[in-house]
Amino acid sequence: MKNLKALLVLLLVGAGFFVAWKLFPPYVNNYSLKQDLDTMARTYTYAQAATPVAIKADVIAKAKDHDVLLVDENVDVERSATGVNIDIHYTVPVEFPGGKKMELKFAESAGNKLITAK
Repeated sequence: MKNLKALLVLLLVGAGFFVAWKLFPPYVNNYSLKQDLDTMARTYTYAQAATPVAIKADVIAKAKDHDVLLVDENVDVERSATGVNIDIHYTVPVEFPGGKKMELKFAESAGNKLITAK
């Protein structure tokens, strides 16, 4: 009976590590992308020549670097005279053995205003 309990505990711990192994990369990629979005918002606040279309294209390209697939509908860029706001939303499918599928939903935003803005 002790061997059975030990085996069940070992299987549960192994299953927990497997689930963590599958879910960890999308969260790390999202965190890295969020850091880049913050940097991009600060940079584009002072790059007055950058258009929202160019910013959106740069966000999509940067997301590819983090293994996140974004399309135009997933990215909203708002540029004003005093700052930039970038919003993204996307889902990441995670497949488990047995045909089980889970979708992780992410939504991030980054914004910045000029130092002289009121």
